[in-house]
Amino acid sequence: MAYATTKEATARYGLEYVLISSDKDCDDRIDPAVFSLALDDASAEVDKHLAARYTVPVDVTSPSLAWVKRTTIDVAIYYASMTADVLTEEKFRRYEHAIKQLEKIASGVIPAGPDLDLAAGGPAEVCAQPRRETRDTLCGVL
Repeated sequence: MAYATTKEATARYGLEYVLISSDKDCDDRIDPAVFSLALDDASAEVDKHLAARYTVPVDVTSPSLAWVKRTTIDVAIYYASMTADVLTEEKFRRYEHAIKQLEKIASGVIPAGPDLDLAAGGPAEVCAQPRRETRDTLCGVL
């Protein structure tokens, strides 16, 4: 399930911006199959990073998770624009920013939002017996 739709992408960046990225048959219409695949791939990329700390998929209806839609759209536009004639510096910068943000979230540097559930397992807890060999117990051995 994609975290964003073509309609949301065109609302965010405009029809022409999305059209240029996804009109592979040059008929001046968004190719739904191309952009849907890009959205699915982008959502999988987001899930891959979020799964390091959170339960996926996430519920993007929460206002605190609006960044998930924006990130998905930025990555999808980059994926749909993989030919040199439509891949711009701006699209590449947005993609890079999105991936860096996802990496920081995956490593715990920045929080993803209050409405996300932590993944099962969580941090490891280490338990150990007290140290048996110390300077005092090894007195004279060394």
